[in-house]
Amino acid sequence: HYNQLMADKKTADFYFFNPNYWPRLQRFLKNGHGFFQSVWRGGTCLGGAIFFVTGSHAYYHLGAISADGKPFKASPFSLARAIE
Repeated sequence: HYNQLMADKKTADFYFFNPNYWPRLQRFLKNGHGFFQSVWRGGTCLGGAIFFVTGSHAYYHLGAISADGKPFKASPFSLARAIE
């Protein structure tokens, strides 16, 4: 879905990841090196973000927001929740 969204938005090649990236990211997160923070309203996911963790620091990596999430400012909310 990510690569299709980037293609639809006609983004620069820099924003595309090679196909090996996604399984590696999944293993990285499963091994405890990061986490996914999602924002929900009712049964609908409004957005979310992936963070990497090193020691006591977390680093924002990727995020997404749905059209339904924009009025609720789901992206800043997911960042704030991750900081907690």
